[in-house]
Amino acid sequence: MGLNRRKTRKMKMKGGVGEEYGLPPCVKLTYFRITDDQINAFKTVVKSPMDCFINAPQILNIVNNVTADIMRISTAGKTGFTQEEIEKIFIILSGYNHDFKGTTNSNDFSIFIANNLPPGNVVFAGHEGQSKHVYLIGRNFNGTIVYIDPQRGTICDLSLKDCQDFISNNKIFRLMFHSEYKLTLEQLQILGFTV
Repeated sequence: MGLNRRKTRKMKMKGGVGEEYGLPPCVKLTYFRITDDQINAFKTVVKSPMDCFINAPQILNIVNNVTADIMRISTAGKTGFTQEEIEKIFIILSGYNHDFKGTTNSNDFSIFIANNLPPGNVVFAGHEGQSKHVYLIGRNFNGTIVYIDPQRGTICDLSLKDCQDFISNNKIFRLMFHSEYKLTLEQLQILGFTV
């Protein structure tokens, strides 16, 4: 799953969690600024078997350490989050429609990240194979693309085979995308949000 920049491919764009309701398509890669301090500040006092999604917003300072540990104690820390729940959480955070898009081609996944992720940022990524798992992929200011996975206690350079092995043997590879325009109050109500 080497990071090859030669070809540019597009991932299929659909409407996300509310596609059947005509919500705006999710055409923009969702990425977040991140610092080494954010990564180094990550800590948890609660062990949880299904906290991979909880780790991502914690590292990004969307939720603090205490809130993340409360989430780990809850049922969500034991069963994880569904794709629709994750998309709706991102909608609440931003007001934009979100779609955790998947591809079966690991090369497309790698090329898309290499061509679209600015330095100093991370994308919310995941895969499905024998199990489902989410993590962050970031680009250092020197251009190196890294895998960031607190559940595994791993930060590694994705140009190295040992690092690629964490994600390459899966069937579906996911990246979070968002719409160009915020959802209207009516569209948020369609999704079950009270406004």
